[in-house]
Amino acid sequence: MLVMLVGPFLMALIPGIIILMLTWGFSKKGFSLFEGCCLES
Repeated sequence: MLVMLVGPFLMALIPGIIILMLTWGFSKKGFSLFEGCCLES
């Protein structure tokens, strides 16, 4: 029962984490995937 609840949650969470990591990585290199991104310094 717990696996049926956690499974879809992880499937939705993992792509979000990957996108955040890519956005953070690009912002560190001076690129911005989104204009006016709050990660830029």
